[in-house]
Amino acid sequence: MRRRIAVPIVLLVLFAWLAPSVAPAGDVLDAIPGNALGFVVVNRLAETDDKVLSAAEAMQLLVPSPLYKLKEAAGVKEGLDEAGTAAVVAMPGDDPSDRPRVMLIVPVSDFAKLVEPLDAKDPGAPVVETRTPPALMAKRGGYVLVVEKGNRAMLDAALQSPNRAAAELGHLRPWLDENDAVAVATTQGVRLACDKILEGIRTIRGVVQASGQENPGLAVFELYEQGFAAAREQVISVAVGIAIDAESTIRVTKRVRAAPGSDLAALVAEAEPGRDNLLAGLPAGPFVVAGGGALPKGAIDAMMRVSGRMMKSMPQVYGMTEEQVDELIALSSKSMSGVRGMSAFLGVGNAGAPVLSDWIFTMWLDDAGQYLETYEEAIETMNRLAKQAKSPVMAVTEVTRIEIDGRPGLEVQSTMPTPPGVEGVPDFADLMEKLLGPGGKVVMLLARADAKTVVAAYTSKEPLERSIEAVAKPEAGLAADEHVAKTTAMLPAHPVGVAYWSPKGTVDFARRMIPLFVPEPDAVRLPDFPDTPPVGFALTTAENEARWHVVVPGEVLKAIGAYVRQVQKTVGAEKAL
Repeated sequence: MRRRIAVPIVLLVLFAWLAPSVAPAGDVLDAIPGNALGFVVVNRLAETDDKVLSAAEAMQLLVPSPLYKLKEAAGVKEGLDEAGTAAVVAMPGDDPSDRPRVMLIVPVSDFAKLVEPLDAKDPGAPVVETRTPPALMAKRGGYVLVVEKGNRAMLDAALQSPNRAAAELGHLRPWLDENDAVAVATTQGVRLACDKILEGIRTIRGVVQASGQENPGLAVFELYEQGFAAAREQVISVAVGIAIDAESTIRVTKRVRAAPGSDLAALVAEAEPGRDNLLAGLPAGPFVVAGGGALPKGAIDAMMRVSGRMMKSMPQVYGMTEEQVDELIALSSKSMSGVRGMSAFLGVGNAGAPVLSDWIFTMWLDDAGQYLETYEEAIETMNRLAKQAKSPVMAVTEVTRIEIDGRPGLEVQSTMPTPPGVEGVPDFADLMEKLLGPGGKVVMLLARADAKTVVAAYTSKEPLERSIEAVAKPEAGLAADEHVAKTTAMLPAHPVGVAYWSPKGTVDFARRMIPLFVPEPDAVRLPDFPDTPPVGFALTTAENEARWHVVVPGEVLKAIGAYVRQVQKTVGAEKAL
């Protein structure tokens, strides 16, 4: 019954879709109680409604106006300020174990007209009780606070308390106004979420331990537990914003704010913007995903610590003593100490070639020659430890010094361990050859492209030679591609890292994969996807804050809508036959 009552109340303010703004969106922070766990804000209600409809139209989706449907369901006719900002707020229960309660904050132009159709008992009272829907409402400035009928104490406290969300989240004001909708988890909300997740992890771990069997997965639970325990103390807010422009381009930004002086804040401070071309060394050509970024030393050390803890906690898998793990991690850290950044490229590749044949990596280094020497030394140590450990997941690797276009390099060859239970799988060896190359062996080639760059690729020299050319001639690289450059212009300047996803490349790559895994590949036909700019991702930093950005160009939305219709027609035509 309570759920049925809550629905129309939520509908009353989920005008989280609506029009042009009179007051800045950030002003809604002054109406949100300071003890809120989190909230969703929707700006410029009617204008945002129009943007959602335009984006849906670009994807050829028939979507009714969210604003109209919500007003109709809530019974609201007049009095709502459709140029204002609405919010749905999660409030704590009386007890930490209680579910969060909902408070709605609605912008009003005329309170009397707003409540008129809602069958209010006493429309002139400081707190108005309505019958349809059953709720309590009270004005605060240009807003109305709305709660379920049984939450009078929560409403009174929200009206009387001088503590507002603006005190903690005032730095978000300009950004709140820039976006069409924003979701925020406050410090209280982050801690509650982490507590609930930790509770679930410990419960599952306890069940696994009670079984009495050794389970390598326990180490994973411990790592998750450590991670969320750290987040509970070091993350003070998480915010996600979405904005849609006139071209139906969608921009999503996630902001994670770290407690000043915390380890997380130190790592963020160390993550300085990368080089001008974060795709350096990646050749132009059809791709699925590509990206690159600076690599802070603190991040390398953190990854090595995690790897070491994982390996020590699973001796039955890795077969090494703690001393051997420490030796391996120390050498791995040494080999990575000169790495300043990396980029990677998964190309579509050519039909008939191994899947790995168009994977390319570049590393930006203090000294490329020194890196190759240290890497070779690390492989030799890993081989010695692998022989001692006799681990099912550690393979002995062959290293050979080679030259590519007169440049020193290495050929690293290893055989993938056979997963248990596949010995009797038909054509498994053939599948591994198609994925990895001749003999099912992983062959990686590395070469020094210049004094500070090492490039790497799998199976053959050809992609490596293209990468070396891209290092020497950036104008021939992926960053100069017309579509990639268009998406780059939509992303923030001077990022720490970037990534790009090509829908067309993904479809073309899928068509390459279908014959490998589908018994009758001719029965699965994917039409061509048109050329579009890729979807873009970027990481930037500010003081005590990491920010992730996603850009989905409007052209991509339109192409996806048209493509889905094309696939539907193709499937329908085949069924008709």
